[in-house]
Amino acid sequence: MGFPKRSKRKNSWNSLSPLASISPLPWLCIGDFNYLLYVSDKRGGAEHPMSLLDGFRDTIDRSTLIDIPLCGHQFTWERSRGSDRWIQERLGRAMATKDWMSLWPRHKLFSLVSTVSDHSSVLLVLDYGSCSYGEKRFRFENAWLANSNIHLVVEESWSASPSFDLLSHIERCGKALHEWGRRLNGNQLSRIQNSMDEDSIAQFVTLQNDLNSLIS
Repeated sequence: MGFPKRSKRKNSWNSLSPLASISPLPWLCIGDFNYLLYVSDKRGGAEHPMSLLDGFRDTIDRSTLIDIPLCGHQFTWERSRGSDRWIQERLGRAMATKDWMSLWPRHKLFSLVSTVSDHSSVLLVLDYGSCSYGEKRFRFENAWLANSNIHLVVEESWSASPSFDLLSHIERCGKALHEWGRRLNGNQLSRIQNSMDEDSIAQFVTLQNDLNSLIS
């Protein structure tokens, strides 16, 4: 959507700004913009020029667009993962007018972490509350056994419905463990991402692979 060369980025900005005056209809832009909107959109490497941040923000303001918060991992592009030169940036985003936001009040924007590309896609769900997702296959992770809280998850799930038969107990317990494990790995992932030392990077890569296997 945006020019990768910095010298041509104003061309994209000049193309985006007039769209707001073409039609009064609600509208949205989504994709890989190749621009950063905030200083926090980049981690690692040299600081992004403030002139480019200000230029893109000014374009968004003139286009009357609102940046939609991203759920999940906050960066959609990276380079040199697992090294001390690791750079992460948020290039993918979605922005919409106030009227569009009112039209779809239950929207959510998700980051789809990729393990095979340096770019991650973003997924916009228009009516998140009405979505119904198929059941995912339960996978028990041996690493959970090292956490002292796992027995509490099992006990709470098993005792919550004493009238259940054995198979129903097992199914309920599996769902509880799956959700607990997803939160556990996600919390560890976020905590480690805040550090950029060699050990933390190695732990991040391992936990990211574990988390991807749980949600795949």
